[in-house]
Amino acid sequence: MKISGSMKKVLEILFIVLAGFVLFNVAFIMAALVIQGLGFLSQSETQNPRLGMMIFGLILLGLSWFILRSRLSTLVKATYLTMPLMSMIVVLGVLMNGLQLWMILACEGLFIGVVFGFIRMKRLAWEYHFATLYCTVIGISIIIFNIQI
Repeated sequence: MKISGSMKKVLEILFIVLAGFVLFNVAFIMAALVIQGLGFLSQSETQNPRLGMMIFGLILLGLSWFILRSRLSTLVKATYLTMPLMSMIVVLGVLMNGLQLWMILACEGLFIGVVFGFIRMKRLAWEYHFATLYCTVIGISIIIFNIQI
């Protein structure tokens, strides 16, 4: 059975959405393990989770560098991109907790603008644009509707 071009795009969108959701959960579990593990190792009663978030960010950065430079398919790499994007959107939101909503949205918008600019500059495939838009809609919805993760 031959899949038409539009049906292939629909299936790719479904793959990015579903696999991206799984990757969001993997990222948040990984972040929790790093932050809690650091707290366990430090055995301090006044643990600062920001250090754990920074270490998690560095781990994610290294993993992203490896995956996005690999010979994996564009679909797989664009789907993977949802994990660090959503993680950064959430981490920015957490670090800016307590600030006015417009400040948070402005910083998030700046971050997403830089990502879109990079994707456009590199002339990456439409899957990367969709993955970024998907993360943006979910991340901004979490912030606006004050959804507790």
